[in-house]
Amino acid sequence: MNENEFLNQAGSAAEGAVSKHQWFASAVFLTGLAVIGGFVVRTPALPTGQTAEDGGINTSDDAPIHLLTENSDPFSGIDLKAKAAYVLDAESGAALFEKNGEAQLPLASLTKLMTAAVAAEKAPPFLVVGITGNAVSNDGDSGFKVGERWRLSDLIDFTLISSSNDGASAIAAAVGALNSGGKIGTPEEFFLEEMNRKARKLGLAQTFFLNETGLDFSSATAGGYGSARDVAQLLLYLVKYHPNLLEATGYNSVEFISLDGESRVAKEQPKNCSFY
Repeated sequence: MNENEFLNQAGSAAEGAVSKHQWFASAVFLTGLAVIGGFVVRTPALPTGQTAEDGGINTSDDAPIHLLTENSDPFSGIDLKAKAAYVLDAESGAALFEKNGEAQLPLASLTKLMTAAVAAEKAPPFLVVGITGNAVSNDGDSGFKVGERWRLSDLIDFTLISSSNDGASAIAAAVGALNSGGKIGTPEEFFLEEMNRKARKLGLAQTFFLNETGLDFSSATAGGYGSARDVAQLLLYLVKYHPNLLEATGYNSVEFISLDGESRVAKEQPKNCSFY
């Protein structure tokens, strides 16, 4: 089983589980050639004598659900080239599959998961976020204009869908300023401090952040580090306590209207980071 098959199998299981309201949602994250983390649906075995049809489950060839019983092993024979992978049973907390789960690796744009989590917890969704010159100076162009104004909730969605570095920096500046309390330091520094504090609070032992975007500082220094297990734990936290935060990532393309009436289209990036 290669990386794509791994992602497709986990994603298909998740799609079926969500449509049948079974247990929990799932997510798998692929960064470059390294699966960094995720957690996948397991569905309970059917009672003795009961068939899938008895439970109202579509078993035709085009059915989206993959029913996994307690005796089935969806990862048997898996041979990943990825550096690290971690599949977590969100109900029991048990690791269903692991490869270098504790290895500390660059997080790249997965950093933005924590950026979104901290912003959602430290500011109201209607907070007005202004796009700063510092934000648009980041690598990558999201089409923003300096001074453009956004609702925080919309900018979080835009940032997660398109992995916008500009959006992440604007969020950090606005939410950091709201929570700085007049202390010495930049708003971005206060926001970064909150990101690292949250990682410690969640017990993400291998995780720390050097910026809010995940952009590398150099070939030797990444913008954030973490393990596959830590990412799985972070995603589990988001699903439990912020179930709507990743909802927009289920769309390939979404049009947003800024508070200034500007139309911006967030487009899903190539499958280096997939949410199911």
